[in-house]
Amino acid sequence: MSEPEHPSALALDSLAAGDPVPEARAHVDTCAACTEYVETLRAEAAAFANAPAPAFLANLESLAVEIEPNAKTEETSPEAPRPEAPRAEETSAPYSDEIRVEEIRVEPRGPANDVGAEASRVSSIADARAKRARVFNFVYAVIPLALVAAAFFVLRPSGTPGPDGFPTASTEATMRLKGPPVLAVVRERQGNQERFTSAIAVAPDDRLRLELTVDREGMYEAGLLGEDGSWLMLLSPTMLTPGAHFSEKAAHLDDTPTPGWLLAGPPEDVARARATRDFSGLAILAVKVAPSP
Repeated sequence: MSEPEHPSALALDSLAAGDPVPEARAHVDTCAACTEYVETLRAEAAAFANAPAPAFLANLESLAVEIEPNAKTEETSPEAPRPEAPRAEETSAPYSDEIRVEEIRVEPRGPANDVGAEASRVSSIADARAKRARVFNFVYAVIPLALVAAAFFVLRPSGTPGPDGFPTASTEATMRLKGPPVLAVVRERQGNQERFTSAIAVAPDDRLRLELTVDREGMYEAGLLGEDGSWLMLLSPTMLTPGAHFSEKAAHLDDTPTPGWLLAGPPEDVARARATRDFSGLAILAVKVAPSP
């Protein structure tokens, strides 16, 4: 009976490092040699991680002495003569860009190879994965904040204040939407301006100017519809391009303001809403009267 084929060294290393490798796990459970190899890797990795710093440095120094004994001797011996730099006329290579290729030998790895080197590599892999996890956590935390900041600068109205203190109309396409237009209102009260995107409470002497954002070119109309049927047009039927726009007029409320609705949309839909109170297809904001102090 032929000996069963062992998993690759990479699969065994990954299993020793804690990665789920089902094929290698199934083989290791039935192979004594591979089981010994994996357990040895894990034991060496644990010993390497728990080794005190002085012992670790001593191992590095002994390894350096074994690899480069001649170089260390030349550095510490003051009598050792320094080799002279080759002169230009003695250089045998005819061209300065000539490349010398040296033979590279790759030794196969297996259960009988140096376990200490494998344990060091397994520990390095674990450290690299921990650093990568920290980087991913940082990126996942920063990206949502960056998106919120970008949305603030991109989606905010781009109009500049006009002579009356309200923003002027703007046709710059600063926001792309789908569906009905989006309506907001700027309320000025005692010199202070505030922007609303939902129901608004008004008081005598307030001034209101509409901000209309559309996603397609077309005719639009906007105004203030009172519960008593009164209509104050703030934007006459106008062809608007995609983007944010402000009404050409501002509503200046008298001493007895009337509750109602701010409407914006195609002129035919506005006319239907004025007649039937059917606000479908329109942008709408409820207007309430604040109680007297």
